Amino acid sequence: MSIENHPIFQPIELWQRKLANRMVVAPMTRVSAMANGEVTGEMVNYYMSFAAGGFGGIHHLERAHMAPKNVKL
Repeated sequence: MSIENHPIFQPIELWQRKLANRMVVAPMTRVSAMANGEVTGEMVNYYMSFAAGGFGGIHHLERAHMAPKNVKL
């Protein structure tokens, strides 16, 4: 089997999403969220660099959370 045909480079569908390959970035604690848990531009750029580099998915669980804009944390 050639490296180009290795299963890790083949597309896969997970949870009704098609990934270009089977490479997924694991969660990393970088503590770049704000103290209240808001995502920062630094975090967005950091994880976007993995997507731009060809990773099929990014499993992200850093100290950040999502909340509606009208909810005070």
